[in-house]
Amino acid sequence: MENHPGNSKPVKGHPHLSTTISPEEAVARTTTWRDFIAKHTGLPENLIPRGVHISMDDIIQLSKDPRFNNGNVSGVRAYFTCANGDTPDHVTEISLVFVPIDQEGHDILVISTPGGEDISMSAVEDFTKPCPSACDLDSPLYKNPR
Repeated sequence: MENHPGNSKPVKGHPHLSTTISPEEAVARTTTWRDFIAKHTGLPENLIPRGVHISMDDIIQLSKDPRFNNGNVSGVRAYFTCANGDTPDHVTEISLVFVPIDQEGHDILVISTPGGEDISMSAVEDFTKPCPSACDLDSPLYKNPR
């Protein structure tokens, strides 16, 4: 694996590059996560939550959603969740739901529709696909590199 160190300073024209980490650090951190979960839950390797897939179309649509472009939303927060109908004794999948957060860092669970209509709706988005059904099973981020 080629070494791509993360950047500690913003790169002109590419502010997102200041948050990158090297592939080696990513492998080390995801391996530590799996080891932590195995140690503290006793889950077998094949049941350890690893990641979720988020389509680029969903990311773009979320960024363009007029409900979230009113100046009151500073970002989104992701929460781990399970499938509808799962119980604490039987979970079939683990994924993420996203909620917008306001300028003070609070979750916004219900949001008004744009256009001044007096209609409120859920602001919680569920568009992720859990591993292993939507993941790269050969990635060193998915499996233990040992």
